[in-house]
Amino acid sequence: MAGLREIVIPYAPRSWAKRAHRSLVRWFVWVLHRRAGKTTAELNHHQRAALDNDWERARLRFLLPDALESQIKTLMERRIYWHVMPSYKQAELVAWAFLKIIADPVPGRKFNESKLRVTYPNGNVIQLLGADDPDSLRGPGLSGLSLDEYSQIPANAFGEILSKALADHLGYCIFSGTIKGTDQLYHMYEAAKDDPEWFALWQNIDESLKTESGATITK
Repeated sequence: MAGLREIVIPYAPRSWAKRAHRSLVRWFVWVLHRRAGKTTAELNHHQRAALDNDWERARLRFLLPDALESQIKTLMERRIYWHVMPSYKQAELVAWAFLKIIADPVPGRKFNESKLRVTYPNGNVIQLLGADDPDSLRGPGLSGLSLDEYSQIPANAFGEILSKALADHLGYCIFSGTIKGTDQLYHMYEAAKDDPEWFALWQNIDESLKTESGATITK
């Protein structure tokens, strides 16, 4: 998108998020304490992917080093990114205001309040959804997905439905949330922490106090 680098997005990534944003892997699991900034980071990760063709091309090249340019071009056509929370009401109350703030500076963006969706002038889309009814998540191919508060999302939502939506575009996925005992997010982190195909992060409040500064640990 022409002029992308001149757009000022109101986002100051935290130290952990900077590392995550640099990664080109396909799979992410972020275990974070409350108020660590995961929702804001996920939405900004999606927006960068939706707007920056150079970054998306680099991501796809990292995953498919032998692909023809025509294959990469096909994968980059009209990209859709979903941010899924345990309920639609949570998506509306927690994430929609953040998404509008970071998307507002982009010239030509269009907000759809009833569908919690932003459409960018290049045709790419970010949409917020709830996992109240997992079958309602069947739909388009996705270039990126985040499952926010994954511990509270039905266990079958990803394996049976959303993983299929990622296949066509080689989409990435971020599983995130705060651990509640040995729940499904805990088990995912344990399986991913030593796997080079994953970006696995576990950060508690003590680590944030040591590595973050100023408003980044209070907002």
